[in-house]
Amino acid sequence: MRGAAKREPEPRVGAPALQTGGIMLVRNLNEPEVLTKAIDRSGKHFDAETAGADVELFQEDLIRGYHTDILDMDKGEWQSLCRRDGLIDLVDTFEDVAVENEEGPIRLGITQAADGENPDVVKLYEGMFAWNGWSLSAPPPGRGVPRNDDASQAKDPVEQSTDRG
Repeated sequence: MRGAAKREPEPRVGAPALQTGGIMLVRNLNEPEVLTKAIDRSGKHFDAETAGADVELFQEDLIRGYHTDILDMDKGEWQSLCRRDGLIDLVDTFEDVAVENEEGPIRLGITQAADGENPDVVKLYEGMFAWNGWSLSAPPPGRGVPRNDDASQAKDPVEQSTDRG
């Protein structure tokens, strides 16, 4: 442009540091018949059992969750991403049983419309899990802020998970 004052170029800055939510394992569910077949198979098993007939089950009929491991290249060992110590609350006896070094399951999530408009339409989330460096089955260390956002009432994760109130 004629007559326009020249300006110094703005200093260039680098891109911001990369931030990530960890790694995510996903399933490719582009073929809806995979889910449809599983639901149909489940319905047929239920109908056969209700009628008193023998039901033949296959491996895919019995999977109710997954345990996930990752290879630690430095140690050359597989490490569980689902390892946890648990506390089982027995309802009948009101006892608490401590369980150490167990693996919690990863389960797939399936959703329906919140308004109930289309009860026959379901969505299966393709993400199996996202891992950011902590167990997928145990709460991270530190205190959690309760639902009312009052930080003065923050509890230890163990207290929070066993709070019955």
